[in-house]
Formats: sequence, C-alpha cells, structure tokens
Amino acid sequence: MRRFLMTAAAVTVVAIAALGASCYNPELAPAPFLCGVGGACPDGFTCYGGICMDKKPECMQPGYVFDGTVDRDMEPNNYPGAAYELPCGDPNSPTYGPCSCPPIPTRAGYRRKSYTNGLTGLAICPAGDNDFYKFYLYAGEVLDVDITYDYGVGRDLDMEAYRSIDGQMIGEARSTNDNEHMTITADIEGFYYILVRPKNSTDQYDPTGNVTRPADLNDYLLQLTLNPMNCNQNGTCDPYETAQSCASDCSQDSFCGNLVCEPGENEGSCAQDCFCGNGTCDPSETSDSCPSDCPQCS
Repeated sequence: MRRFLMTAAAVTVVAIAALGASCYNPELAPAPFLCGVGGACPDGFTCYGGICMDKKPECMQPGYVFDGTVDRDMEPNNYPGAAYELPCGDPNSPTYGPCSCPPIPTRAGYRRKSYTNGLTGLAICPAGDNDFYKFYLYAGEVLDVDITYDYGVGRDLDMEAYRSIDGQMIGEARSTNDNEHMTITADIEGFYYILVRPKNSTDQYDPTGNVTRPADLNDYLLQLTLNPMNCNQNGTCDPYETAQSCASDCSQDSFCGNLVCEPGENEGSCAQDCFCGNGTCDPSETSDSCPSDCPQCS
C-alpha cells in the first residue's frame, strides 16, 4: 500500500467534467453509458450501478462474491453532480444529525473534533462504474481517506480527489496491492470530491479478440478520519493552528498570521487574519455579513 500526501496538480475542470459526461445513447450498446437523474434509462435498459444496461451484470447476480448492499442505495453516483454526501460530524455526539455537515460555525480556538466514520458494503460493479463521494471541509482541516479491499487480477481499485470549487485534482492513490490511502488538507472551505474507480474500466483484448485482462470489479470499505486541528508539531504556528488547538506550535495566546482572528486581534491590528474569507467564522462575523466563513445550516 502506498500513501500519498495531496498537493495541488494542474488538472482543470475539464478533467473532472469528462468523468461525469454521460453519453446516454442506447446506440452505444453494448458499451455502458451513464444513467440519468434518478436512475433513468431509455426503454429496454435498466440502471445497474449507475450504468444503463440491457441485462443485470454478472457481478450483481445471486451468489456473486461481492456484497454491494449499501452501494445500491447510493447509485447512481458516477459523476460529480451525483456525488453521495458522506457522513459528517461525530456520530457519537447527541447533536449529530443533518446539520452536522457543515457543523456550527467555527470560532477562534474551536474547530470540529477528530472522529472516524465510514461505510461498508460498497462496490465497483458493473464494468465502467465510478463512485463519487463528497465531504465538507473547513480550511485547514485534514481528512484521511482509506478504502480496504482484496486485491487480485481484475479487482484493482484506485482513488482520486478533487476540489468542488474549481474541479482541480489534488491527489491520487494508485497502489498495486490491497487498499488505498489519501490525505486531503483543505486549503479552502467547501466540498471535496472523492472518487473510487476501477484501475481498468473495460476488458482488455489481444489482436485475436481474447480477453487478456478483465475490467476491474470489487467491493470495498470506505473509512474517513477527520483531524480538524491540523497540529503538525513543527515548531511553527501555521495557518489554522492556535494556542488552544496546537500549544506545541503556538505558544502565544494569539498569533498574527495563522488565519484565525483571535481575541485581541482585529482588522486594524492583524488584517491578514481578520477578514471575511479567512475560512474561520470570527467573532465579528455572522452568516449574513460573511456567509463564506459562517455557513448557515438549513
């Protein structure tokens, strides 16, 4: 298993849009094409795993090794616009609910606490299936994403991640054994897309028409671990670290330059921290005066 720390890559909106482009044309059969809204397909076709097909794929037949019970409830999620929103907030908290993502606005010295959550019973099935998920992050939060699966020929899965605001690809995980891991460090507030996809979406053939490598299909477990503190213990008070969240790096009660408008700071004394758009809902801001920093749960 290889681990990847995400950095911005020069991949544009065109790249992520191409992943979501739906041909939606039955004349393309037997090549798969994406289901429409709500799993709609032309006459004679049914939506299986987000793909319009004229018959149920083998990987969904009774007795097949894959489970995919939860996955069926999330499809179609084969493109960004249909991404499944992953659980947010601490599932053990009595306040956990639909408004936990995004949660209550952040304040100086307060951010979401660490927690782990995840889903089982997911699957890449049938051939050509892509699973898009989205997760809301405040600037400075760190999200570890893991998928666990049994590797084998025709069962290799990969992961990619994108920012929703501009579609920029910010990382990938493409190991050649069991499991994948990615770390997303949010540089801006908003939703981030996580894509689980097959290594190969279609069968590969030799010149005589024999299959040399089947399309990759597999079931998997998806796990999320949120670290909202971003305390890297490097001796420097980095953006979004505070004395409350990272005392080892931020020895002062307030530090001008960490993008958190802390007590004693204001637009005059520390303009680089105290401004609308710094990713933190500061004491002087509200959902009306600065909705980008203080999102209102509805």
